[in-house]
Amino acid sequence: MNLEIREFTQTIIQFVNQSLLPIEVKRLCINDIAAQLSTAADTQIQAEITARQKAESEGKNEFTENP
Repeated sequence: MNLEIREFTQTIIQFVNQSLLPIEVKRLCINDIAAQLSTAADTQIQAEITARQKAESEGKNEFTENP
């Protein structure tokens, strides 16, 4: 997994470095992408929390319904 992460990162860096856009434009784009990914990660985590809480709640209900 660590190798895959390193390769993914290097591929993005190479792509950005090959662009002829000014460095400030590259920086702004990368910041925008990072913000979008942060929002997506927060949404994913919240969905996982909700799913875990639901599973825990259903598990507790099973124990209370069957004495």
